[in-house]
Formats: sequence, C-alpha cells, structure tokens
Amino acid sequence: MFSLLKRWGTGTFHGFRRPHLQAHLDEFAWRWDRRNARYTSFDRLLGRLTALPRRTYRDFVAQKKTA
Repeated sequence: MFSLLKRWGTGTFHGFRRPHLQAHLDEFAWRWDRRNARYTSFDRLLGRLTALPRRTYRDFVAQKKTA
C-alpha cells in the first residue's frame, strides 16, 4: 500500500509537499476505500439520468412566438 501511495503521489502531484500532505493522504484513503466500490459516482449519475423522462430538442430551446 505504501508503494502505491508513493507512486500515486509522485505521478499525480510530482511529490508530496508538507503543507498539503494531509489533504493528499485523505484523498488517497478515500480512493483506497472506494477501489472496490460496485458503482462509481459517474455510473450513478448516468443511472439517474436514464431514469428521467425523455426530452427533445424543443424542450430545451425557447420557442419564438409569432404575433
């Protein structure tokens, strides 16, 4: 796990700096805990979007009213 942390920090942040170390460790711990999560946030978003009623182009574009 420590080698993964070091590789992730070096590749993502080009090394760890003391002022930001706790934030980096918190993010690594969050990602480590979520590594086997069945659904990611993006998958959940897609699932919720597909459950919405279907919309057409006209639903999003304002219609001009002719007088």
